[in-house]
Amino acid sequence: MLVRKIYPYLLFLLAPIVTACSGTALQIHARSATVVGSTLSVVRVGVRESRQTALREMELQTVGRPAEERLDAMDRVIERFAPAVIAFNATQVALDAWINTLLILAADEAGDGIEDELLTAAASLLRSWSPMATSLRHVGVEVPDLPAPLVSLFSDGEQE
Repeated sequence: MLVRKIYPYLLFLLAPIVTACSGTALQIHARSATVVGSTLSVVRVGVRESRQTALREMELQTVGRPAEERLDAMDRVIERFAPAVIAFNATQVALDAWINTLLILAADEAGDGIEDELLTAAASLLRSWSPMATSLRHVGVEVPDLPAPLVSLFSDGEQE
């Protein structure tokens, strides 16, 4: 059901990638990444609204039932949407990596140093690693933790 809801957005996403024929490869990728980002934003809202609607419906259906039964029903709704949330998070990580790669290539093409862009890309990857690993572990994928000293190099001072 959720796939049917996001199918039009996926088609919208693919059309510019397939039809883009002018400009440099970097410009085509930049336009494509922009479309992916816009599409991802629309999908995020759709998934969030669908999940909230399902939670509200569950709440109405379980009025007057014991708290434990209501919490179990809420957990089932959350579990039902877990694959969509995990897919969204994975897509966001991939998009961030793609954009960071484009920034590195653009800096290199312009003759600028790429050190800042490399550090930004590394920091982005390290910040997204823990939440992504947690999501993947939730569906049974073995993902190692990164060594704490490596994570601390690029942390924002926030504890996860």
